[in-house]
Amino acid sequence: MSEHNHEHGADCGCGDEEIAFSYVDEAGVEHEMILIETFENEGQSYAVLIEKNDPDAEGVIVRLEEQGQEVVLSSIDDNDEWDKVIKAYEKLVAEQE
Repeated sequence: MSEHNHEHGADCGCGDEEIAFSYVDEAGVEHEMILIETFENEGQSYAVLIEKNDPDAEGVIVRLEEQGQEVVLSSIDDNDEWDKVIKAYEKLVAEQE
């Protein structure tokens, strides 16, 4: 998981129209999540989501997978992939600061 920490400026995108998702966590609890950012790593797309009703809580990073006409949110279960994704996201955040 990752936190949503950056300066909110005119071009950060946080004030744009919210894109909301329903996300079921590992315990089976459904959360309403808002898309904060998307990024790519090694040809795969990922999304950073935060909880709509608790924007100060830790965020979630999920893999975006196309299935026909739909985009599906998938958890990242592989530790090697997770490590690479976290490094890519941390680099992206550092570049935005």
